[in-house]
Amino acid sequence: LLAEQDGRYSVVLRRWPEEAGHGMVDGIQGFDVDPGPKGLIDTSVLSWYRDGKAVDVYGAALKVDEQNLYADIEADAGEVTFVVDLKEGMHTLRAWFSGGTDVRTATVMAPYYVTIKRMAGD
Repeated sequence: LLAEQDGRYSVVLRRWPEEAGHGMVDGIQGFDVDPGPKGLIDTSVLSWYRDGKAVDVYGAALKVDEQNLYADIEADAGEVTFVVDLKEGMHTLRAWFSGGTDVRTATVMAPYYVTIKRMAGD
C-alpha cells in the first residue's frame, strides 16, 4: 500500500461489489454479473460467476504494518470500514474475515474488494 501523503484513511472491506447490494454473509443464486458484450468473458468460465455460497463469518481484521484492528460483522452489513492513520510511503496491508467457533474448522477468507481513500480534511 502506497500512501501518497500523511493522513487518515478509510479502508473498506467487502465480499461482494458495492453495486450488487448483498450482505457480506449472503449467498447468491444464479448469475450476479453481466457477462457484457459477447466474448468479454469466456463462456467456459461463466459458471465461476454464479451461485455464491453463504458464509459463516462474524469478524473482520485489518493489519497495516504493526496496527491490528478488529470489527464485528453485523448480520446485514455489506461492508466493514476501518480508519487508519498512515505516514507517506509504503505500508504492508493484510485483511481477512473470520468465523466459526472451532479454530480447526473456522472460516477464514480474504475480502474480494478493498477500497482505500484518504479522508476529507486530512
